Amino acid sequence: IAVGVPGMVKGTDLALRLYGRKRLAEVLKPAIRLADEGFAATPRYVEASCNSRARNYPETEAYFCPGGVPRVQVGEIVTNEPLAETFRAIARGGPDAFYKGDIAKGIIEGQKRFRVVNGEPGKGGSMTLEDLANYEVSVREPYEATYRGYIIRTVPSPSSGGLTLLEMLEMIERFPMGDEREGFGFGSLRAVNVMAEALRIGFADRSVWMGDADFAYVPARGLLHPVYTAMRGDLIDPDGRIDPAPAPADPRPFDIAGFRGGTRFAVANPPDVPEHGTTHFSVVDRWGNVVSYTNTIESSHGIGVFAGYYQPDGTFKNFGFLLNNELTDFNTTPQTHPFLGGPGTNDVAPHKRPRSSMTPTIIFSPDGEPLAALGSPGGTSIIGAVFNVVVNLVDHRMPVQEAIDAPRVIVTSPTGSVTLEPGFPQETIDGLRALGHTVSLPSSLGQGSVQAVVIDPRTGKQYGGADPRREGAVIGLKPDDRGHGHGRDRHDDRDGHRSREDRGPGRR
Repeated sequence: IAVGVPGMVKGTDLALRLYGRKRLAEVLKPAIRLADEGFAATPRYVEASCNSRARNYPETEAYFCPGGVPRVQVGEIVTNEPLAETFRAIARGGPDAFYKGDIAKGIIEGQKRFRVVNGEPGKGGSMTLEDLANYEVSVREPYEATYRGYIIRTVPSPSSGGLTLLEMLEMIERFPMGDEREGFGFGSLRAVNVMAEALRIGFADRSVWMGDADFAYVPARGLLHPVYTAMRGDLIDPDGRIDPAPAPADPRPFDIAGFRGGTRFAVANPPDVPEHGTTHFSVVDRWGNVVSYTNTIESSHGIGVFAGYYQPDGTFKNFGFLLNNELTDFNTTPQTHPFLGGPGTNDVAPHKRPRSSMTPTIIFSPDGEPLAALGSPGGTSIIGAVFNVVVNLVDHRMPVQEAIDAPRVIVTSPTGSVTLEPGFPQETIDGLRALGHTVSLPSSLGQGSVQAVVIDPRTGKQYGGADPRREGAVIGLKPDDRGHGHGRDRHDDRDGHRSREDRGPGRR
């Protein structure tokens, strides 16, 4: 229940000022209207309304689940007037209205509250008004690599998603993924095993080398060096399983000129904490500008506390938004770095950002034209979900909706089981078990929720794909004569999704 300083407001404002034509006050208008007038409750919203975090505190329970029953049923209107007022304040005063003053007081007082845990009082947060006022946004260069000639640019530190994705793609490039004659068609044992093994190796390196590069050594150049990824990829046998589980390797000789290597200390890998409160959208406009955007509150409903405070008359001043529990993305216990000997890369430190798994990604043609943007929620499964869809687009040449709908292979640790969504051949499942994998078979699709857009490089036509695993939609805006969007035209362009000619990045 530890709250991180929220960066979304300053980050959004800076993105608009650097790259947009509209300012924060203008783009907040639809959000203000939505908070005032409401939206129809979705099945996912109602289903989550009475979970434990939604009922952590009296005000939260009263809003989501009064009397142990969801406040609204599917299709009923959900409004949030306090949130509308918060948005209006930000529209008037900019980010300072959020990071200073009354809203900031609500954040600080909210995170100081505690709940009873196993009969013992919990400990309130230590964030201060100075922490909020002094928050600074970082603009970082994306990590970049090529795969089958395509340029892949993806999120940098402190997320682990980008580095892990690129390292895995580099490791599997030597295999003829997508070639049915070689036994690497979609869903085949060899293709699935290669992806599972790459995920195991990627998560081994992730466990010790990835975190906030402002505070710890993150050898990104070494992890993506072609010699290093070839060395790591050599561990993969399409007809075998790495046993014992792959351990983290040392990329420093490929990251630091003249480095000769060092001793590896025996330490345990840190555990990961699951996440349920992430969202992703991908956008392309009529001029070809592309955005891939992931945002998270971490667990469903964060810590289960609205930003706010009790007033002298006993009423609760509510600002309408929940506080995150983002600090659970740090190592939950201090670690010893197995190669450096000091604190773990993702150990807690003041002003440090926790490691995430977010993997917003954009695929470009060899000459640098954007072809696709994608990303996903799903905690540590985000990395595998995006990995699957990139391989589907590029290697299996699937249209975007087919690439998203296809069942996924997910692994989230070097020692973990291989999760196969429904839809894989029984011979693949049996083959993985015969190789020594523990195979988990969920009863339904549910690994991530990839939202993507693609652009046909020949025609410029744009397509969208929304993941059926959660609630999402493809939405097209029709431009008016002034070049501004108006109205919302929901469409599911099945001709575009299913055409084998309009493949975007999957076309060679």
